[in-house]
Amino acid sequence: MATRSPCHPGAIFGSCAKAAKIPGGGRGVHLATKGHFKIGSETFPKAIVLWADTAPRIVILEVHANDGVCQVKNVWDTGDGTMHSWHNGAAMIIEETEFGRRYRCNDGNPNDDFDDIIFRLESNAEAVE
Repeated sequence: MATRSPCHPGAIFGSCAKAAKIPGGGRGVHLATKGHFKIGSETFPKAIVLWADTAPRIVILEVHANDGVCQVKNVWDTGDGTMHSWHNGAAMIIEETEFGRRYRCNDGNPNDDFDDIIFRLESNAEAVE
């Protein structure tokens, strides 16, 4: 499942993820924009994936979206080295929060529990500290 989130060029987002374990694989968040992302001094053109098992619990990043949009989707790897999304029951429940949105997601296992990966994207970096 994917969604489009409005953002202003140069907006700072914080991401905080928790995810259930997949033997040999993992779950993550894929962010894409017509522009680039910055984490510290590193620039990532067009897209970035934050894997819950390897990314820090809190990631502060800058979104430089030329069109004011950041696309968000949950992704997973079942251990075959392929990033999966958008199939077999993948879905998101999006909840508005004071500073942004909380995403509760199902991966490719159609079990409707929406706890496979839960993360927040917030436009106020102080909110995630």
